[in-house]
Amino acid sequence: MSSANSIKGLTQWQDLAKNSTVAPKDGKDAEPWTAFNNGQNAMFMAPSWARWSVDKSKTADLGAFALPGTDGGAAPVFAGGSDLGIAAKSKNQDQAFNLLKLIYSDDYQKLLAKNGLGPANSNFTSLMGTDEFAKAAISAASNSKLTPTSPNWAGIETSNVMEAFFGKIASGADVASTAKATDAELEKALNASS
Repeated sequence: MSSANSIKGLTQWQDLAKNSTVAPKDGKDAEPWTAFNNGQNAMFMAPSWARWSVDKSKTADLGAFALPGTDGGAAPVFAGGSDLGIAAKSKNQDQAFNLLKLIYSDDYQKLLAKNGLGPANSNFTSLMGTDEFAKAAISAASNSKLTPTSPNWAGIETSNVMEAFFGKIASGADVASTAKATDAELEKALNASS
């Protein structure tokens, strides 16, 4: 978070958060389509499945595009975010493994894609369709980055470290010192012994 390029981007994002949005400053915009449905904003950022949360009377005005990057293509985003795995202390590891095999099977991945949801297997993205929602989702996914390979990543998600970080930045906190402190917090959490 505290690299020079990150500070530059976060500073620009802070300006957007201050001057160009009605989103909550606390980073807890769990349902960003609500303000759109209520006529309070003209757009929102969300995963492709969020289109089904938009009030049907407003869908005629709904479009989609991948978050733009600085190079003219799609910006890098996290792929997924949540981890699928088998708990070391699970009493049903064989059943859990069978579930994972089902989720990652070609048939299930095709089912996700055919229903407009991003499959984990990029071989099936063409099944998502050709509308602007599918194109935006495919574009974003094609430039995605995986979450850190630490077994502690799930703890990062549940602790809301990132939401708190962006909430502080949106509320006007010093970008450099907040990024440095968050780096230290992430480093400690990701490398903690289990």
